[in-house]
Parts: sequence; C-alpha cells; structure tokens
Amino acid sequence: MKRILINLAFWSFQIINTLTAVLMTFVPKPLHESLFKNPQIVYAKLGMSNIAVEMFHNVIRGHGAVLLAVSIFIFIQGIKSRSVYLLIAIVCALSVYAHIMTLHQHLGTEAIVAVIGDFTSLYVTIFITAAVGILNGIVYFMWDN
Repeated sequence: MKRILINLAFWSFQIINTLTAVLMTFVPKPLHESLFKNPQIVYAKLGMSNIAVEMFHNVIRGHGAVLLAVSIFIFIQGIKSRSVYLLIAIVCALSVYAHIMTLHQHLGTEAIVAVIGDFTSLYVTIFITAAVGILNGIVYFMWDN
C-alpha cells in the first residue's frame, strides 16, 4: 500500500506538471486561450493591446519553463528521494496560492467576471494541484528512513 501511495504521489505530479509545463513553455497562447470561448473578445473588452497579450503569454512561458525545470530535476532525483516529495508539496502549495490569487483578482473585477463568466477550469486546477500537493506532503511525512 505504501509503495502504491509513493508511486501515485510521484507520478501524478510528474505527468500533470510535465504536460502542463511543456504546454505553458512551448504553446502558451493556445493553452491560455483554450480556457475562453472567445479570447479576442475577452482581450478587447479588457482593453488589452496585442503587445500586452503577447507579454502576458511570455510570462506564462517563463512560468512553464520553471515548472519544466522542476519536473526534470525531480525525475533525475527519482522516486526514492524523500526530499523530492517535499519539493513537490511546496511547488503545489505555491501554485495553489498563485491560482487562488488569480481567482481572487478575477472575481474581484466586474469586467473580468462579465467577460469570462466561467471559472470552472481554474477551480479544477486548484483542486487537482491541492490534491497532488497534499498526497506528496503525506508521503514526505510518513517516510521512514
């Protein structure tokens, strides 16, 4: 049972984080815009210029590159290193915090709520990230040398 928990914790993060990081790094615009029904209307209603949109997508690209580096490092360290689970839990906790702050900012701005309307993908992202982080925290704290 312990072995299953360890594998589930490690590989759930690796699969989700690596896939997300690759998409964020190499195709940030299509990834981000897939969250909206009509991204051009969202950008226009919020008064974002094309340059601002591209700059925003470059920020997403940078975030993805960092997450990809973390996934590569964790893969190199391997499943048998206790500190990997602490790193994963920290990454997940900080990601959940960032997503909650994004949600808070979006829900606090009437223009964004009116244009986007549906935040289901953000809620799902927060839930999955929190679950993976908690799972890895459990593995870290139950680890016996």
